[in-house]
Amino acid sequence: MTASTIAEPDAVESRCSNHVALLGLAAAGGAVATALGVYGRVHTPTGGQIADLGFQTMKAMKSFLANVAMGLVVVQIASALAMFGRLPLLTTTPKPRPLVHGLFGCAFYGAMTTKLLALRSKRLPRWAIPVFGSLLVLTLTVAWLTSALWFYTAFDITR
Repeated sequence: MTASTIAEPDAVESRCSNHVALLGLAAAGGAVATALGVYGRVHTPTGGQIADLGFQTMKAMKSFLANVAMGLVVVQIASALAMFGRLPLLTTTPKPRPLVHGLFGCAFYGAMTTKLLALRSKRLPRWAIPVFGSLLVLTLTVAWLTSALWFYTAFDITR
């Protein structure tokens, strides 16, 4: 055997840890999907009215929101292409902005979860909901400042 056919121990170990990390992420996603499915199956609906946001029917609202979500998917793909230098008119520079954006983006989801769960709780102090709401606004604002505002001010988008 030649040296080129023998895998370096560090490279093999690195690939294994990458596979373990991927399996861990897949397991977490699968656990969330399974938990939601089980909850939907065993949960007794309250029968309460759900806000339709002014649409004529619930199906019309859900269809519109699905279109909005697909639009956001397109924006996400375009921004990822720009971030990784795959769009010829846009280039990025390595700075702490992506890290700050990622941290506050994750914090936003945590704040959203906390606030939504807090809204259902009857045992919280009166100040809790406004504080959770303020954290939600703060995290979303920083995520926006490090993404959309940065994009519009860092690039000449008229080219």
